Amino acid sequence: RKVLSLLPAQFPSILPPETCQPVAQLWKDFEETYSAISSWTPDSTVIETKAKKWIADFVALSRMSQGYQRSNVTPYMHLMAIHIPEMVALHGNVKQFSCQGVEKLNDVSKRSYFSSCKWNPAEEMMLTE
Repeated sequence: RKVLSLLPAQFPSILPPETCQPVAQLWKDFEETYSAISSWTPDSTVIETKAKKWIADFVALSRMSQGYQRSNVTPYMHLMAIHIPEMVALHGNVKQFSCQGVEKLNDVSKRSYFSSCKWNPAEEMMLTE
């Protein structure tokens, strides 16, 4: 989130002048869309509208700069515009689908496995978790 708010101010020193403002606006619009998605009470219609507009604006930048062609639209962008609004409509929000706990458990498990000096680190890991 910090990158979303701080990076656009750095664009004048990084990007060509003709693309600086549109790219900065694209980042600001993404921050708004991200905030709408991560809200505790999101509106699926607002998310869908913002995400689809964001993708259209992304592709429109292809007239000014390389890297913004339709072929550069990622599966994550598709997910943001199509599937996240569906999930919000069905489940109320997407916060319960966070995988932070699973990722942390994976980190701890790998650390335990690779730092073990026992004969069977997998068994040791299963017994401690």
